[in-house]
Order: sequence, then C-alpha cells, then structure tokens
Amino acid sequence: MCSAPHEAEIAVTIKEEAVRSGDDEVPALLSPLLTYGMPPGRQMTVTGFGGPYVLPANIEALTDHVVHLCAGSGSCRT
Repeated sequence: MCSAPHEAEIAVTIKEEAVRSGDDEVPALLSPLLTYGMPPGRQMTVTGFGGPYVLPANIEALTDHVVHLCAGSGSCRT
C-alpha cells in the first residue's frame, strides 16, 4: 500500500516478478499483468479475505501440529 490513511482512495505499488519460463514451478502471473496490463487510473474491486481464518483459543489442547495451506496473491513460499 502506498496511500496514506487520510486519502480517500487506496493506492497500491506493484513489484513485477519476472516470468522465467521453465525456471519456476509456478510462474508469476499477476504481477506482470498488474504492472504492464493495467492502465493508470483503472478501477478494480478488491475484496477482503475469502473466508474465516481463526484458530480456537485452546488449539494447543487439541493438537500438537498445525498445517497452514495458503494460496493466492500475497501468499509466499519459502
């Protein structure tokens, strides 16, 4: 986000991640589109999270192992 809290609209800066054919198991598709395929001033609808993501307060009593599966823009893999 590159807009200030007092601004009426949200501004976002996009860092392009190059598409490297054959190098990446899952190539970057969204950042090149947003960098080069969207004209300045283009309006788009942005929604929040796609579902609830809350662990119960007693998670330690329920299990000793939690697996997080994440997908979508903003998710990162390490």
